[in-house]
Amino acid sequence: MEDEQHGLISALYPPPPPYLKFFTSKNVEKLKELRETKSDEEIHQQVKGTELQFLLPPTKPEGESYRSFGSVWSFKDKFIDLKASGIQQLYPNFISEENDQDEVFSHERLTEMKKMTKSLLLNFLELLGIVAKNPSYANQKIEHIRIILINLHYLLNSYRLHQSREILILEMESKIQQDKAEIENIETVCAKIEEKVRTLVKKNVIIVPEKNGMMEVDDEKETDIEAKRQEVIDSLLEEEYIE
Repeated sequence: MEDEQHGLISALYPPPPPYLKFFTSKNVEKLKELRETKSDEEIHQQVKGTELQFLLPPTKPEGESYRSFGSVWSFKDKFIDLKASGIQQLYPNFISEENDQDEVFSHERLTEMKKMTKSLLLNFLELLGIVAKNPSYANQKIEHIRIILINLHYLLNSYRLHQSREILILEMESKIQQDKAEIENIETVCAKIEEKVRTLVKKNVIIVPEKNGMMEVDDEKETDIEAKRQEVIDSLLEEEYIE
């Protein structure tokens, strides 16, 4: 048991690749000299089968797919349907007549999902009866349930694009409402400031210039105006305009 646990732990941290030993200073200098005089294609042909080939980046894989971490991946991102996945499709194709590539998201699709949901429940009840009477025949019914679940999951995932679009619309509407609220708040503050300015003008705290220039005010009146101005300014500072 200890040996098995030790093997599992050591498998999480694999040793360095064996070609790491070819990355020496001597080989790096050789590759640098080749790159100064030859093209990449000529270098690949010349170092093929030698230690220097491990110092070159790998070429692009050929074909339509490649294997990575035990899985096969396609170079082109494409929508894989149930048929390509080897799963039986239980619902008809919802293809529009105008564009064969666009699926129709209509009442028919919702009806098919309701049918598969009812069929899933019926097959589950049948599975309970089979397990109670003869469990050896349960594998076939489990496979039927698996196919129904995959088809139902596939139909639900087909709404991902519409879900993303609706979420984006909601986010934009929320942003618009937020901007409108900020604009209304700014307009309210501006109105309050204008009202206060008019009040200061009426109280002669702010001197409005005449057409020919500022009004002449004597020292005593100017001191009185300055005191009033400071008093009103202090009262304005105590109020909060922006929420």
